[in-house]
Amino acid sequence: MSGGMDLVGRHCARRAAVLAAAVALDVTAAAGAGSLRTKGFEPAGPPAGKIRVANFFLVNGTKPGPALDFYDTSQPAKTDKPLISHLGYGQISGYVSPRSDAGYSNLYIFPAGSKTSGKPVDGTRSGTNIANSGWVQGQQETVVMGTNASPNQPTFATVAEVEPPKSADLKTALLKPPGGKGLLVVNVSGLIEGTSKYGDVDLRIDGSCPDNIETTGKPAQNSNNPTTPASLGNYNAANFPLPLGSHKLNVVDEPGPGSGLTQQQCDTAPAKAAVAVKITKRPPTLVFIYGSSPATVKTLVAPVG
Repeated sequence: MSGGMDLVGRHCARRAAVLAAAVALDVTAAAGAGSLRTKGFEPAGPPAGKIRVANFFLVNGTKPGPALDFYDTSQPAKTDKPLISHLGYGQISGYVSPRSDAGYSNLYIFPAGSKTSGKPVDGTRSGTNIANSGWVQGQQETVVMGTNASPNQPTFATVAEVEPPKSADLKTALLKPPGGKGLLVVNVSGLIEGTSKYGDVDLRIDGSCPDNIETTGKPAQNSNNPTTPASLGNYNAANFPLPLGSHKLNVVDEPGPGSGLTQQQCDTAPAKAAVAVKITKRPPTLVFIYGSSPATVKTLVAPVG
């Protein structure tokens, strides 16, 4: 196997990551933009990072929350305007560049139309930073706001699209496709799946269910059963290099918790959602699969900017 996990291990790892992220949202980072929360002042540095947000949070895992604003400070002044305004469920913002402090920038969540910190909003508190340590110059990322239905908290997954070229720690999650092909990228962080109640989803492309390709160029595999498609939920960015042109995508769900589909079953299973995409040489096409369960999935197509 190359980079995957068995189903039980993946579900445990995902829950641990979700809980860690939820706890981290209430803890201010020791340096960079995280310090803004305690200092309560306007960031004085230049814009850093090129960031957008996709909102797929469901209150209690069932209903959309309110529209959201995002500022680059935890305590907006009267003259401050949100960088992202009125972002509703199922929507993705344009890219923005938050102002930085000590080289790091961040975004802070508020109910649309409000600048008051500390009030409950979407399972967290207004004025909370959505990135643990913030962003630096040269980063381009999509932050995907999903749901941890119990205990009703948002999760924040990152699709690392572009990272500083000289960074030893920050690496892009996007595959460089081989010559003559374009890139389809799939993210399922906005979908409630892989729980004690629901199984996972698989992706069928033009009639068959391929494994995604890791950034090493090797096919991903399900270590528990190599005959089943690799789990999309293992990756914030599941990469599929495809020929240029139009392609038909189908989302299929697995029978239940911990029960995957064989390759043959996946190829013929009823589609829960379908979307057509056009793959070009540039930019990569990013498809979000989201919703309250694998049986009620929705899709959103948003090319990487």
